[in-house]
Amino acid sequence: MINSIYNSLGYWDTLLRENLTMKEKIFKEVNINEKTPFFHTVIFTRNNGMEILWSPCNDIKALIGYIQYAFLPQAFYFWIEGADKKITKYPILTADKIILNGEKAGKLSKDEAYLMKSQLGFIKGLWGMPKYSALKELKNFSMSFNNTWFGNSNGFMYLQVFENAEEMGKFVVNTNKQTSSEKSFQESTGLKEDEWINLCKAINNDKGSQEKFLNILYNVLNHVV
Repeated sequence: MINSIYNSLGYWDTLLRENLTMKEKIFKEVNINEKTPFFHTVIFTRNNGMEILWSPCNDIKALIGYIQYAFLPQAFYFWIEGADKKITKYPILTADKIILNGEKAGKLSKDEAYLMKSQLGFIKGLWGMPKYSALKELKNFSMSFNNTWFGNSNGFMYLQVFENAEEMGKFVVNTNKQTSSEKSFQESTGLKEDEWINLCKAINNDKGSQEKFLNILYNVLNHVV
């Protein structure tokens, strides 16, 4: 195991238990700067609805830890168990254990189990990489992950990783153009698309801009994209 505070279920266990239904609070105290990565996740099952998260993260290593110990275990658990029942609480276990339990219960196909193990192994392999290389690999991983678990009306899993706020902001604008209009974007956020991009650029140097940005990130984007 690569030595890192974030590479431990024990580190994430307390954070997850305290913020199980409000995961955005996990990174509420992040000191945002030009090197702060952002991420976007979606977990959907027909019986449990959709859980959407937009968030900054301390750094790339923290993001790797969140994906390995928080996102993948929950996403895999909901994929395995959420297809045929309502989940009111899920166990805080490693993704390895979630996969193993799914196999033992006969709820995972061999192909699904293989893909989950392979993707988990890929994430584990990022710990020893330099941060910039790990970020690049995470972006590539997210594309492969999304293609794998695109799913259907019963469920899907989605992950997107951004180098900084500006990159995330441009993703929001481009995605909104495919699904809605600039007018609806402005009505939801109170900003035109170019104003939104400028806000994303300004958050590193202006506290007021950062507060406005975070309010939109946590309270508005789920309804826009």
